[in-house]
Amino acid sequence: MRLSNLTEVTTSPGRQRACIQQCTDQLGFTLIAEAADLGVSARKMSPFERPSLSPWLQRPDEYDAIVWSHVDRAVRSVAHLSELVEWGRRHATTLVFVMPEERQPLVVTPRADSDAIRRCMNLAYAAEQEARALSARLTSAHEALRATGRYGGGLAPFGYK
Repeated sequence: MRLSNLTEVTTSPGRQRACIQQCTDQLGFTLIAEAADLGVSARKMSPFERPSLSPWLQRPDEYDAIVWSHVDRAVRSVAHLSELVEWGRRHATTLVFVMPEERQPLVVTPRADSDAIRRCMNLAYAAEQEARALSARLTSAHEALRATGRYGGGLAPFGYK
């Protein structure tokens, strides 16, 4: 599981967990552990640098597959997905992306054909573009707020109106 901004009201970790459990049951896998990188940006941090996931990526002989609830929970960059797919091939590890909006998960085996990899890359590209667009909108909004003398976050700190 991964979530960039962890708040008290978020339901994402629970929904990701349920999605992953349902997929592992569907595929006949046994879930042996959970790597939860909550408050970690996939845009800024490779899967190989994440506090909870990276130790598992260093011991691939302990499992056969890794399951994410969606491609963008694994990566937000084509380069990071490329690294992950190559890692999976090198270590004979299957990568599974549940894709809740579809009936079947996207499964990338160590011997996956180019169609499965291309589909993953397209989803990673879309996630990368979405992250860039969101970042640009937030930057623009904060610049506009500063230009008008408005505070851009939650309750104004002491000393501001």
